[in-house]
Amino acid sequence: MKHIIVKFTSAALMLAVAFGCGKDEFDKPDYYTRSASTEFGQMIVNGSEDYITHVKYDTQTKIMDGVSLLSMGYLNSSSHAMQMYIYRIELAPAMVQVCVPGDDMKFSTSEKLTAQAAAIENQGTYLVMGGISGSAFSADTGAPKGLLYHNGKAHTSKIGTDKAFFAIMKDGSAQCLEASEFDSRKDKITEGVSGSSMLLQNGYILAQTDADATARTAVGVDEGGNTVYLVAVDGGDFFYSNGISCDDLAKVLKGCGACNAMTLNKGDNVSAFQRNEDSLNLFEMINKPSNMGLEPSVGNGLVILQY
Repeated sequence: MKHIIVKFTSAALMLAVAFGCGKDEFDKPDYYTRSASTEFGQMIVNGSEDYITHVKYDTQTKIMDGVSLLSMGYLNSSSHAMQMYIYRIELAPAMVQVCVPGDDMKFSTSEKLTAQAAAIENQGTYLVMGGISGSAFSADTGAPKGLLYHNGKAHTSKIGTDKAFFAIMKDGSAQCLEASEFDSRKDKITEGVSGSSMLLQNGYILAQTDADATARTAVGVDEGGNTVYLVAVDGGDFFYSNGISCDDLAKVLKGCGACNAMTLNKGDNVSAFQRNEDSLNLFEMINKPSNMGLEPSVGNGLVILQY
């Protein structure tokens, strides 16, 4: 790996990396580098403008044919420690589906994302390979605050105050579009959720109003609607990961190769998991939720399925 020497000019940087060890916390680096060890990681570094200033590590794991998981620890443009996870999914070998508590649409409570994955797996039709928490929901019932389609059925078909929606269409393609386009597309949706904001539209980064740096999930699609990017960024821990603003999340998704993208949920509700057949519970968390590292109960998620 190539190293680039950079002088320490920020007191915040010194503090952010002076303590801790291992994957979960930052050691003080002797040298700073924007060189990633994976092609996908380097693509994100190069394509996200100056957002990533130092790559601590990046690993890319093949989950199944057409699906990979990138884990990356880095310093952002404010010299803060960061941790993110990105699934890149080619549709055809895999599919992306909405998950809900109990794999039904009754919505009486929220449920851990790993339990929602287990409910799908127990149906015996698909293998669940991984996923991230989805859109905003009611803390009392787990019901979505915006639209939600699952298995071709709409729990809610009104987008409400949300400004964007992600959908798997009847033709198998994925789309991420502005709320204004929903009425003309709603009859063609099989799986879908809405989100608070579009991040990218036709490859252009859009201006954002939510500037808070917090844990977030997001989804993006490529120009042809054949590749989906599921992103989870951790927050709430200064020495591990400080969260991301919507502006910076847009840069990351553009670096991934997304053409259109939107936010999903944020804060304590952010979780991500992967399948691990060597694990006692089959599904294991890959991120560190800002709720003291405990997996939260959520109202819905987006999961990757193997036919």
